[in-house]
Amino acid sequence: MLCGLLILMFDVSINGYRRGLPHNIRNIIQTDYRVYFIYLIAITSILRCFFYPFRFGVYKDKGIIVYNVIVSIFFFFKLPLYVLTPIFFADPMAAIVGRQFPNYAIYKKKTLHGTLTCFFVSLVTLFYVGNYWHILILSLSLSFLELFGGSFDNLLILNMLYNIISSQY
Repeated sequence: MLCGLLILMFDVSINGYRRGLPHNIRNIIQTDYRVYFIYLIAITSILRCFFYPFRFGVYKDKGIIVYNVIVSIFFFFKLPLYVLTPIFFADPMAAIVGRQFPNYAIYKKKTLHGTLTCFFVSLVTLFYVGNYWHILILSLSLSFLELFGGSFDNLLILNMLYNIISSQY
């Protein structure tokens, strides 16, 4: 979650900086080293999954690997990172709450508490959508994707969110 917040701050810092420059100066400045810092963190996190897994992850954790690849791709193509806010906040919160309250398992190791947490955090993080019905439907969809998505749930959530958001604008 903290990592997601830092990534969003980097996005505002980098893209806000680029948007504020005049067009002729923007072309002169080719390299922004802050993006390389994001790539370094992503590569380090991916390598750590193979050699020294995170305390909250497992060996070759697909979720962590997909998460870091997605963030790197978004920075590389300069895509808007606010689309990823449910992945930054709802997904980790669901995992944390699901592990703290493992009593009511719904599907495999997914719990009722984790799924409800994903739903409510998605309601909050999808503020940029604008339409309340769309937010409600997206939050329900994200909760079901989180529940039934397996180890590639981040990829499924991203695909659904980006397709829906890009069709609105």
